[in-house]
Amino acid sequence: MEVLNTADIPVYSLKDCTAGSEFVIKHLKYTVDSEYSVEPPHRHDGFSIGLMLKGSSTLFLDFEKFVVNAPAVLLITPEQVHKHELITDSEFISLYFTSDFLLAESEGMISCWECVFNNNLIHLSPSHVQELLSYTDIMMREVKENKPRKSIIIRNILSAFITACGRISAEDAIDIKGNGKDWNNDTSQLNIFRQFKLLVDRNYKELAQVSDYADMLHVTPGHLNDMVKTVTGNNAKHIIDTKRVTEAKRLLYWRQHSVKEIAFQLNFDDDAYFNRYFKRHTGITPASFQRTIREKYN
Repeated sequence: MEVLNTADIPVYSLKDCTAGSEFVIKHLKYTVDSEYSVEPPHRHDGFSIGLMLKGSSTLFLDFEKFVVNAPAVLLITPEQVHKHELITDSEFISLYFTSDFLLAESEGMISCWECVFNNNLIHLSPSHVQELLSYTDIMMREVKENKPRKSIIIRNILSAFITACGRISAEDAIDIKGNGKDWNNDTSQLNIFRQFKLLVDRNYKELAQVSDYADMLHVTPGHLNDMVKTVTGNNAKHIIDTKRVTEAKRLLYWRQHSVKEIAFQLNFDDDAYFNRYFKRHTGITPASFQRTIREKYN
């Protein structure tokens, strides 16, 4: 894939898959004799879904390592740094799409489709696989046959596919980090969480308090905390802190800057406070993390 060189962390563009397309779906098979190049840790400029049908893979997702065995679904957002290494003969269906591609058609159908991506890993039963394949088969056929208004059909089927993933994840209520989820929350709760998450993604460097986001959403901090905890199992401050710590980890690995410079970029008062904050949430200092993670990946 084309690499966008303007990014500090490599961002792979989907444009070279199909000229100008906002949606790509591929059925891929790899055997022991297949050539498979392992890409360095990177991000995509869209959302990624991998329906793993056979084999296993090592997944590095924001510097955590997981061994994924089929059948499973992997869901990755644009900001997440990731790297895949196939371990055995494998078969999977990969989907890539921009947020704009799905959002226009799905706003009324799924109150918070991005919420499904909070579950990066969903384990599947054989019946789940057949259910999800029924959707991917339609999408692949629409892409191949190139009939009029195919984009409308693909958007709606993709919406249904993601909704099905959310329903499946709610059945066992376990995500990649072991957090419980409730896919049956009402629309108002999901909408508040979705708006909150978007605001955090855009403002986490400048705004670190729950009250900041509650003001923008015209609710009380207590109400925001209750809504976020109902949807995710964690309070609003946990979401904000996780975003800030994750970005700090990315900068520590990718940028050739000092801890002091990174603390300044993330708008901490000083590097001493940044050190305490990072250690409180990770158990180690920024310098120790930087040294350990670079040794691990290099």
